[in-house]
Amino acid sequence: MTANQLTTLVISIAALVGAIMTIWAFYEKLKHKVSDKLIETVNEVLEKNNKVQERQFQLLIDMVERNLENNLTKIKEELNAFKQHQQNLNLEQTTIIDYLKNSILEQFKQDVRDVYYNLRDTGIITDRDKSYIDKMYSYYTLLGGNSDVHAKVKEISEVYSRRTHEAYDEKAKKTKHLIQEDASK
Repeated sequence: MTANQLTTLVISIAALVGAIMTIWAFYEKLKHKVSDKLIETVNEVLEKNNKVQERQFQLLIDMVERNLENNLTKIKEELNAFKQHQQNLNLEQTTIIDYLKNSILEQFKQDVRDVYYNLRDTGIITDRDKSYIDKMYSYYTLLGGNSDVHAKVKEISEVYSRRTHEAYDEKAKKTKHLIQEDASK
């Protein structure tokens, strides 16, 4: 190979390398432009998507808040209705309890009066009647009973106590008399 040929070959290779370098530089420039454009496009799309998702998410939150407010309003209305219903029931029960209480008080008053007037008429009070009066009187006072019943119960108790002591004394006299008779034999 001659020097001319070698120079031509080197120039051809240099031209070829220059062309390749130019193509490479153009490719790199194009690659950066495409890459930058692609990144820019992707960022724009992501930003638009984020805005759409944010709007959808906000709409969803708003809808949930409205449903929650509606549900809370319904619950509040139902609770108020229940509260009113319960107050009505409580009032009815209180009224019934008052009727029952008054009925029980009146029945006890009548029972005490029956025992009292029987005692006045006959002078007799049975253990059963006295026991009933003693048991019921504490309930009568707890229920708020107040009338002439207190005086009648007190008098019944005093008479019963006096009659009981008299009966004991009488038995003691009989027993003492019997003991003295036995001692004299």
